[in-house]
Amino acid sequence: MMSRILPILFNTDMVQAILNERKTATRRIIKPEQLSGVGCMQCPNNTPKEFLEVRDSMFEPCRSMPDKELIGTIYKPRYEMGDILYVRETSKEAARIWLKVTDVRVERLQDIDGQEVLKEGINSHVHPKADYFNMNQREAFAELWNSTLKKADQDLYGWDANPWVWVIEFERCDKPEGWCV
Repeated sequence: MMSRILPILFNTDMVQAILNERKTATRRIIKPEQLSGVGCMQCPNNTPKEFLEVRDSMFEPCRSMPDKELIGTIYKPRYEMGDILYVRETSKEAARIWLKVTDVRVERLQDIDGQEVLKEGINSHVHPKADYFNMNQREAFAELWNSTLKKADQDLYGWDANPWVWVIEFERCDKPEGWCV
């Protein structure tokens, strides 16, 4: 199967973190429009939270699926393993950074641990291979996360709301041959 080539947007700080090889993952909100066609029509907005709230009305085996598996089944991620992403920077038109998606998974935003915070490109004084982290890392990530949202979206998608997210891991790669952006 041929890799899809898709855009992804990062702010200037995160572009710098990618260029400095500090950022190898991103989290993106799971939104109702990513519904895969499988699911429950009783959910007015079709958010992951609403699907989990009406789990008892779903057909088997959905009722017995773990939350992560159910969300990962009824929603389709925008990016999939093997996709090639070109970074759309907020201040430039041309793509100079190319990424290959190496993993996509579902989790709650606050499930992030110290190693995952480092993969998100957060500056830290903790060694990247350390098996511990300090709470300042999570606080820095929470602040960064909230800074990317509109105030109107904070209640639904902010750190305190703990939304379901796609965790997209990637590695730098070369621009695909013959591709022009």
